[in-house]
Amino acid sequence: MLHLGRPVRHQDEQNGRYLDRTIYPVFDNTGRADRVAIFMADITKAKELERQVMLLDKVNSLGRVAAGIAHEIRNPLTGINTYLYSLESLYRSCDQPDEDREMADRIFARIKDASRKIESVIKRVIDFSKPGTPKFSRIILNKPVQDGVKLLEATLRKNRVSLTLDPAPNLPPVLADSLLLEQVTINLVDNAARAMAGQADEKHIEIRTGTENDMVVLSVSDTGPGIPDPVKDKIFDPFFTTKSDGTGIGLSIVQRIVADHNGFIRVADSPSGGALFRVEIPVARTKETGRDERPASATLPPEPSTT
Repeated sequence: MLHLGRPVRHQDEQNGRYLDRTIYPVFDNTGRADRVAIFMADITKAKELERQVMLLDKVNSLGRVAAGIAHEIRNPLTGINTYLYSLESLYRSCDQPDEDREMADRIFARIKDASRKIESVIKRVIDFSKPGTPKFSRIILNKPVQDGVKLLEATLRKNRVSLTLDPAPNLPPVLADSLLLEQVTINLVDNAARAMAGQADEKHIEIRTGTENDMVVLSVSDTGPGIPDPVKDKIFDPFFTTKSDGTGIGLSIVQRIVADHNGFIRVADSPSGGALFRVEIPVARTKETGRDERPASATLPPEPSTT
């Protein structure tokens, strides 16, 4: 660089942080560059914001297309269901052998089940394409997180997934929609549970809250297989999924909700080798001073160690 006699700038990523470096040559009295001055800045937030804006543009574009497709599917599906129930009613009005009736009942049940699954996917696509306007109020993050966990307790027990909830005390308030943050919790926990489906080893999810700088943090980690590095860059893309029965919508909805709260979401490896999703929401600020309401005692606990 010294022989060039001009500044050199480059950016790189180290341990999840993006750094911008500019190296300037320093000249001596003879005009020879014999030293350098290095200026370095952490541009992680700017990079995350840039990626978030690009992703939201993609989400909005795909959302409009998906909504149109969903409506085109829903209309004939409604007709199919109407004819199905009419056919079932007509069949039951006729005298049929018990064996034939039992077989017909199983066929009708399977068709109805398939129709309900299609309707469920259509509803999720439409919800994804037309998100509701957040209703912001000052809340403590622990409440929607705990509410979301309660709704999933029975499902987790059925699938033999254990869960540890470690809410930090004295969290500062955030300006947020409680129901939407509850949905964030549900989607992240459900995603973790699905990642461990069929796993013979221990299936465990750990949820923690805390603060770091001026952000309230929610982390959800699991003991699943983890997320390969090439997939991490695509994990929040709408309709991207690695599961044969997945829709690829859940994490996109999470990303959109977090963005609507001026927050960030990151994915990394958990200490146990699984996946770790980390959500950051800004601390609410007081109207009088414009300062945040973060108690000094509310800090993010250290990441859990593996044994």
